[in-house]
Amino acid sequence: MMGRNCHVPADKIALLHGGFCLTSFLKFNMSRATFKPLIPPLVLYRNILRAHRQMPLALRAVGDDYVKAEFKRHKDVDNPAYIVGFLGEWEKYLDTVKQQTSPVAEVISASQDAQAAIEGREQQGPAWGKRIDPQLIERMSDEQIGQLFELRKESKRSSE
Repeated sequence: MMGRNCHVPADKIALLHGGFCLTSFLKFNMSRATFKPLIPPLVLYRNILRAHRQMPLALRAVGDDYVKAEFKRHKDVDNPAYIVGFLGEWEKYLDTVKQQTSPVAEVISASQDAQAAIEGREQQGPAWGKRIDPQLIERMSDEQIGQLFELRKESKRSSE
């Protein structure tokens, strides 16, 4: 469990942080053989919601609702490997959102729109999100694929 009643084997050290029980608060970087600490769950959650403030209002609403639901849904997970994977994937998401909402990304988008106007093409506006690796989709459960489909449907509806 990631709550206060966490039961961890005696040979492992449990870290209670932000209501999450983690037996490992580190992720191993195989290429450099170094450790990179994960962002604590509560800090990560807050950082994601802060990053969403830079997004268009409709996308922010969908994103905020989804993040809140996912963190709540996974609050009682007690598998350390799953927790590390969960937090790692949300860190990647946070990095992507920060990258796509940075002032540099806005300048690039404006430049591309200006070039499109000159060439008589339709202007695209800022690009949000990124393509999902097909191998990742193959490893998803039916429930996860269903959630992904619902999220996609909701984000398309919000952007119209």
